[in-house]
Amino acid sequence: MRIEEVMDPALVEILKESGGIFAWEITKWTIFGIAGGTVAAVLIFFLLIIVGAYRLDWAYARWARIFVFVSTLLISTVLSSLIGFNQGLLVAVEQSLQSDQFRKNILPTIGSAAADLIATIYVVAPGLTKDNSSWTQSTKHLDARLKTFRKGEWELDINLLSQRLKNSRKKVVQEIVSRMDSSLKDDYPILNEGIGEKIYDWSTNYFAESIVENAEENVTESVDSLHWIKAGIADLKEAGSSDPKVSHHELSIVVAEVLINKGIISPVRSAVRIQQLIFLISLAVLFVTPVLIFRIAEFVKSRKTEKPA
Repeated sequence: MRIEEVMDPALVEILKESGGIFAWEITKWTIFGIAGGTVAAVLIFFLLIIVGAYRLDWAYARWARIFVFVSTLLISTVLSSLIGFNQGLLVAVEQSLQSDQFRKNILPTIGSAAADLIATIYVVAPGLTKDNSSWTQSTKHLDARLKTFRKGEWELDINLLSQRLKNSRKKVVQEIVSRMDSSLKDDYPILNEGIGEKIYDWSTNYFAESIVENAEENVTESVDSLHWIKAGIADLKEAGSSDPKVSHHELSIVVAEVLINKGIISPVRSAVRIQQLIFLISLAVLFVTPVLIFRIAEFVKSRKTEKPA
């Protein structure tokens, strides 16, 4: 049985394209890392030789320098390859999420599902904050409201959403997010498998947690997850527009970009940069340590050979 017969064709194309991007970028940047690390290690070593960093009056000093050169070259090559590997991983992730197949098939679906989730909170949260209310009562007309929102028959007020979140109990928002997850996957089958499911779960978990944190919190805009939506809406609308209302289509576009950039690319970039910084510090230690050992050995030897006046 062919894979195309059991999986959504769009997912097959995205997986094929992403697989090629990952293989190429990781291989390319790893090779760049190895080449760059090797050249840099040789240049730095001989520069240190010229300035006398490995000078030592000892019978086996030459063999010690050879050992330092070989070990430094090998270890720096490994560390440089890891720096290149991480860079390739970051570039591959960014390029995969910019691919035509991803932006035509997966991204709009994720954005639409996220817009439905936000609209659900917008519609349901006020009812669930009241005493003696139930999920059934509060969602009685939810399906109809979502359908008309998708058709563009009404618009969501983002400022009112912020207020409703702050007036809601955290457990209420958590309940809405939890209950809607399976419902959204029923409405959007492409989010039930493959790369669509993984990216949806990864990005919306980040976004859902951010939304929940807005409940019962007097947060500032700098840490308010809705700040990024508001900024995206302002960019999407005409210049100078301060209209807080947004359609399902507009919200889908903005939220999709927020989810991808804040939920996936930013965490991956941060993790890669931290790893690369650790490897760079390790490289610095690799070159400095032998120099210190040689200098200490030279100092000790000179002290021993000094004759008393």
